[in-house]
Amino acid sequence: MQGRFAESEEAYGQALAIRRARFGERHAGVAASLQDIGWEQIQKGDPAAAVKTLRQAVDLFRATLGPKAQEVLTALNNLAIATQNTGDLPAAIAVWEEALATAKAAYGDENTHVATTLLNMAGTYFPAGRAADAERATREGLAMARKVKADPGTIAYGVQQLSFILEAKGDLEGALPLLQEAYEINKPQRAPDSVENAGDLASIGNLCVKLGRWEDAKSVMAECLAIREKVLPPNDWRLANARGLLGVALANLGQRDKAEPLLVSSAATIAASAEAPPNVKADAQARLALLRR
Repeated sequence: MQGRFAESEEAYGQALAIRRARFGERHAGVAASLQDIGWEQIQKGDPAAAVKTLRQAVDLFRATLGPKAQEVLTALNNLAIATQNTGDLPAAIAVWEEALATAKAAYGDENTHVATTLLNMAGTYFPAGRAADAERATREGLAMARKVKADPGTIAYGVQQLSFILEAKGDLEGALPLLQEAYEINKPQRAPDSVENAGDLASIGNLCVKLGRWEDAKSVMAECLAIREKVLPPNDWRLANARGLLGVALANLGQRDKAEPLLVSSAATIAASAEAPPNVKADAQARLALLRR
C-alpha cells in the first residue's frame, strides 16, 4: 500500500514540476497538482503535510480562478479533512466555516453545496464537544438538502448523522425512525446483499434491542444475519455480532432454545477476534447473562 502511495505521489510531483515549468508558479494547473498531492498525503496518513499543501492549493486557486470558483470549495473541503485528521478540531472548524462562506458566496444561501458543508461541519463539531452545534448544523443542513432536492446520498448522510447525534444524547425514539429512513434511501443505491445494507440493519436492530422492541429486533437482525452469512467469512466478528443481537431478541421473546446457540457462538467468536472493538467484546459476554435467567 505504501508503495502505491509513493508511486502516486511521485507521479503527482512530476506533473507539478511540468506544470510549473510550462505555466509558471501562478496557474490553476499548478494548484490542481498541489491538490492532488495533498489528497494523496491524506490517504497515506500524513495530514500535517497535507494541510500545508492544500492551503497552498486553496490560495493559488483563489488567486487564479477567483474566490467563488468550485475548485476553491473543493480544496477547502479537503483542507478541512486534513486539518481534522491532525487532531486540531478548532482549526478544522475554522476551515469548514471558511468553506461555508465560500459556498454561500458562490452559490447562494440555499443549495446542495451549502447543505453538504453544514453537514460536514457538524461532523467536526461533535467530536470537538460541541454537540448542540452539531445538532443545529445537521438539522439545518438536512432541512436544506430536502428543500433543494439534493441527491439521495446527501439526504441519507444528513438523516443518518442526525440519528447518531440523537442516539448519543439518549433520544433513542427519535433516532430509530431516522436510521430506518436512511436505510430506505440507501438501499436502492446498493447491491441487495451489500455489506453496507447489513451494517445499516445492524444499527437499526441494535436500537430496537436497546428500546426493547423484540419482534422488530428479531425481524431486522434475521435479515442482517442472512446477508452477512452470504458475504462475510465464518469467523468475522460482524457476522458473530449479528447472531448475538438476534439471540438477544429471541431470548427476550422466550425462545431460549433458539437463542442459546446464537449467543454462545457469538461470544466465543467475538472473544477470539483480533478485530472486534472492545465494546463489542464486552457486549457479547454480557449477553450470556440472558441464559442464566
